[in-house]
Amino acid sequence: MTVLLRTSGVSRLALIIGPLAILVTGCAGVGGVPERAAHIPVNREAPEPETPEVEPAPRLDRETEPVEVEPTLDPDEEIRITRDGAILTALRNNQTLDVVRFGPRLAAQGVPEARGRFDPSLMGTTSYGKQRDQLGGVQQFTFGAAGVPGAGEDAGALELLTQLPGSDPRTAASGILGFLAQQAGQPPREVDLEREITSGALGFFSEQLAPGRPDYLETEMTMGNLRLSNYFPTGTSVFLSGGLTRTESNFIPTEYDGDWSVGINQALLRGRGTDVNLVDLRKAQHEVTKSAFELEEFLLEFISRVEQAYWGLALAQEVLAIREFAVELADEQLQRAKDLVEVGRAVEGAVLSARAEKASREAELHRARGEVRNATIGLLRLMNAPEETGWEWTLKPEDKPEVQRVDVDRLESEQLAQHYRPDLRQLMLDSEIRDLDVLAARNAMLPELDLFAEYGLTSLGDDLGGGFRHLGETRYYDYNVGFEFNVPLLSRAERARHRRAELASQQTMRRLVDEGQQARTEVRQALNDVQAEWQSIEASELAVESREEELQIE
Repeated sequence: MTVLLRTSGVSRLALIIGPLAILVTGCAGVGGVPERAAHIPVNREAPEPETPEVEPAPRLDRETEPVEVEPTLDPDEEIRITRDGAILTALRNNQTLDVVRFGPRLAAQGVPEARGRFDPSLMGTTSYGKQRDQLGGVQQFTFGAAGVPGAGEDAGALELLTQLPGSDPRTAASGILGFLAQQAGQPPREVDLEREITSGALGFFSEQLAPGRPDYLETEMTMGNLRLSNYFPTGTSVFLSGGLTRTESNFIPTEYDGDWSVGINQALLRGRGTDVNLVDLRKAQHEVTKSAFELEEFLLEFISRVEQAYWGLALAQEVLAIREFAVELADEQLQRAKDLVEVGRAVEGAVLSARAEKASREAELHRARGEVRNATIGLLRLMNAPEETGWEWTLKPEDKPEVQRVDVDRLESEQLAQHYRPDLRQLMLDSEIRDLDVLAARNAMLPELDLFAEYGLTSLGDDLGGGFRHLGETRYYDYNVGFEFNVPLLSRAERARHRRAELASQQTMRRLVDEGQQARTEVRQALNDVQAEWQSIEASELAVESREEELQIE
């Protein structure tokens, strides 16, 4: 258990190597990632527990270098290795660890991806179009196709033209409008128009009612537009757009229409505020931190595996030495039995018994050699030995196991487990993520109510400069202000998603409480194992002393 190893060799090395390995693998380069998630309480109804004081990890007694696992090493050469050297070598070369290191870097890409929602965007549009329409309605009447009963096709136009000559523009305008009213079956109305407007109207009709009118209306339009927009975490959208349109027709002279406008849209209900709009960004940051905890959990487990493999190899070699010594003793016993039979002080059965004992010891020796080889292969796998020659290497552990009594406090160990175990901290982040899902689902249940406003200026001319001439003035403008409202009548899908998010949040909280209880259980079981092992060690020491005395007597 991690909490029990904090004063042992592997825990000291883990506290030194673990954060260093995380930094080396790229976690240090992730922006906006909190270092710890210990600020998240395990139980929201209970106050946050105080951080237990932890003694600083002692430095290594000596400089330890990893083993250079190169294919050029002689397979027959015995490689001496320490426990720390094996761990450092595995941390540097293990392929599984190299794969896991990508986790935090992959998760870190979600942060700029979520921030990209608030990046400005520039959109451009350019187009060309041509349209040919059949004359009808007001256009047809204007060209004279709406004839007067009893007259030809151009009778309406000719009658209108008879009203145009005249020195007074007001009289001409009144005549035009009177003719239009007559065609519509309404009594004529008196009008009072400004001279310049009347003159422009008369000039327009004079040009369009000339002989040789077209049989169709053809329009060509070329348009270009740019739009710069941005969305902010407050739920506000702003834009700035501008463009130029060129219109050419056989009915009116070529026109250049320029415009620019600025607008804003503010969400008042759904999507309002930073709490809702930053949900994806905060979830991405939690995922990065969670990935770092996953790497930390793997590192702790990996270091424990390497240390167990190292001590497993050391134990296998000790057992091998014992089996070799047992074979030597069995051989001496067999030789002694033979000598006793030769002098007549033992029967032949003693030789057979000694020979069987030697064969049994030799079988145990072969098994011990196989265990040593298996332990060596397991450690070489963790150290990523070369495929060509690495599997034939012979490793010689130099460190010997040390027995050191450690007094462990149960309450302190439980607090350390609750505060530092990576699996619990991942669950804490999962709980925070589920809460963000609830917030987003609750926001989706609100109706859409947006306030929008837009203001723009326009310019119209018969040349390219005319399309830009009045864009800096406020003479020709347009604005628009209003509200936009949209709400589903039933909202069954939104309510279902909200309920699902709440249930997932409650499930995560129950799981966090359960895992916290499991962590305390594991700590207590580990403490019991430690006490049982110390009692076993004391009993084994007494047994060894008794065997040594027995050996001396023999």
